[in-house]
Amino acid sequence: MKPALEHTPAGRTVPPLGMAAIVIMATGYGWVGGNFATATDTLLVKLAVTAGHLVFPAALAVLAGLLAAHPGSPPTRSAVTAIAWLSVLFAAVSTVYALANPDPNAFGPHNLADYAAVVILLAGALLWLLHHLVPLAPRQWPRNAVGEEPAARSSSRQAPRR
Repeated sequence: MKPALEHTPAGRTVPPLGMAAIVIMATGYGWVGGNFATATDTLLVKLAVTAGHLVFPAALAVLAGLLAAHPGSPPTRSAVTAIAWLSVLFAAVSTVYALANPDPNAFGPHNLADYAAVVILLAGALLWLLHHLVPLAPRQWPRNAVGEEPAARSSSRQAPRR
């Protein structure tokens, strides 16, 4: 029987924060779509809200599955990045529109529930974008004393020292 590690795809893997960002973005889109729909909307507005409510979370779910199967896929990563930028744009435009139009029945966030949905969407988008745009510094092992090299890491396979 082969160990489970042999089934791990080669190449760059998607870190857990990347998958978490996708799930958070999908949650934000679902919540935003549910909060911003009103009974007085025109058909075009209702279709746009439905697209945000259903299409983007479904697309993110498909993209998450593709990333899990092929973690090094540049087109899939680019698609998630494009959705993340659209999320940032949506958060900015809807917030500015809501601030310019204080009518509580108008489009955009006007209360805590509306802003919570926008913040969740923005958090997922920024988590994905920061994860890809800000390179992480390589980990520095602690040194034993000033100027010394890092201590050798022991392994359970090494023979015990005497």
